[in-house]
Amino acid sequence: MLRIITLCVAISVTFSAIPSMAAPIDDAQAAIAKKDFDAAVQILRPLAETGLARAQTLLGALYMTGQGVPKDETEAAKLFKQSADQGDSGGQTSLGLAYETGRGVPKDDEAAAKYFRLAAEKGVVAAEVGLGALYSRGTGVPKDDAEALKWFRVAAAQGDARAQFNLGLIYENGRGVPKDIDAAVKFYRLAVDKGLAEAQVSLGNLYVRGVGVPQDEKQAVKLFLASAAQGNASAQFALGIFYAGGQSLPQDLVKAYAYLTLASERVAGNASQLAAKRRDDVAALMDAAQISQAQEFAAACKAKEFKNCEGDAPALGSKSVGVS
Repeated sequence: MLRIITLCVAISVTFSAIPSMAAPIDDAQAAIAKKDFDAAVQILRPLAETGLARAQTLLGALYMTGQGVPKDETEAAKLFKQSADQGDSGGQTSLGLAYETGRGVPKDDEAAAKYFRLAAEKGVVAAEVGLGALYSRGTGVPKDDAEALKWFRVAAAQGDARAQFNLGLIYENGRGVPKDIDAAVKFYRLAVDKGLAEAQVSLGNLYVRGVGVPQDEKQAVKLFLASAAQGNASAQFALGIFYAGGQSLPQDLVKAYAYLTLASERVAGNASQLAAKRRDDVAALMDAAQISQAQEFAAACKAKEFKNCEGDAPALGSKSVGVS
């Protein structure tokens, strides 16, 4: 996840260095967009060595992901620090992410909050979401649902899917606000329309329960399929249940066993034990050949990093599942 966010942060924050440096930075960003990372490094390295903050941020992002240079998280964090200390909001956000995840620097939530705040106050969406998440968890800052809500709202207003999803969770569960299922559905829909896998699961669960939306398992399954195609473990758990019971999907014990196996290895806490128990229940209905098939399916899914296990799935927004 850090790979995607870091590059997006580095590329998306508005360049504000002296005009004479804008053209080379633009060329480097264009090279990154075209995945010509070697060319980007050739442009960025000399600029970073002269102390240009924006170049340090972009080059740091390439070191963090190992694109165009050997992967070196320590060097990435060093470059982010140099950039952040000059006030570059992309560097501040990327350094905050590094401290939050312990990549290239010791994990330090207080430092993450410091750098997220600096960038969030400049309007960087990823920093706003990061700071909101810290307030929601109470890590690096005192737990404060009102502050979390504030920062998620700011980011959501700029169209950020993760912030919209987090607002959905807040309103569904009444964290710092009265429960408001209509508001939860609204924000889940916004995030679903951007393809966010977690939001697809949450909206799908509401369709299963008939809460805030009409009860409709077929619509739920469409959302779970789209989420599972992105590798979401909770969606794969749900599909295992639906395939086992033949509910809104043709019964398929092989896929049921495979998805429940994958879920048992990836979801947390009691859900892992429940997935394993359901898998064992399914196994009792299968012969040895079917179990072997299921294990092969699960292994192939792992090889794909849990994504598109049933082949490519079309992009799915709320309009695709009849959400008005």
